[in-house]
Amino acid sequence: MLPSFVTISSLVAQVLIALCATILYIFCISHILPSVFLKPRYNATLDGDRGLKKYLFNGGRSIVYEPSVESKKYIKQYILTAVGEEKYIQCKFDFRVFSSRYDVFAFDCDGRMIDAIQIEEPILEKYKYISQPAMLPQNTAYVRVSVKAVNEVKIEREPTLEILPSQLACFTFITVLLTIVEAFIMKFVMQNISGLLFSYASKIEDQGNLFTLLLSIVVGLLISACGKTLHSLGKREKEDLNDRKNRLKKENRK
Repeated sequence: MLPSFVTISSLVAQVLIALCATILYIFCISHILPSVFLKPRYNATLDGDRGLKKYLFNGGRSIVYEPSVESKKYIKQYILTAVGEEKYIQCKFDFRVFSSRYDVFAFDCDGRMIDAIQIEEPILEKYKYISQPAMLPQNTAYVRVSVKAVNEVKIEREPTLEILPSQLACFTFITVLLTIVEAFIMKFVMQNISGLLFSYASKIEDQGNLFTLLLSIVVGLLISACGKTLHSLGKREKEDLNDRKNRLKKENRK
């Protein structure tokens, strides 16, 4: 006996519910949650850079800063300039530096990081080892400079950015919560499909719900741990790939 139209429609609806829930779940834990909670934040425990001198001129102002001890090996000073609504940074490098790759982290008055700018450029003697102006967001209050490579040699150093424990806790909690919701949706759908195909209604027992809950919690914790590891590995591979591309570009220019 062929199933009725109502039965077929119900089966299609149940499959669509399961499919949509699964796609949404995978998209959230693989894209949305990592982009929100696994985004590195600036390590605020580091000391601030010391302002050396302030210059006022018609239409703007500039402040000369002395960078951190690690960056000072390569960047002697940097200057922040504000002219009207525009703000930019220029760095004065050591005379032994002829090319550099560095990051500029811009912060607002409340200490929130508002932008991270990656810069790679040759450092020329004819410009007195001063970099080209790099534009900053209008609400930039101060910056941090982190040197990544000098003279095409990558600098191994402690990262200035880190994922805060509170971010990891939120990522893990929401991942587990979404896994629980996904598990119960799939259980509900499978029971409905079983009832339609085999002509009996499966009842949800307390013992079954408890097992589903515990299993989904364990799976959620494993997924969050794997997501953190894969995110870190992917970021490291992306940085290495960018380094190889930059080296190839320089070799082609030569």
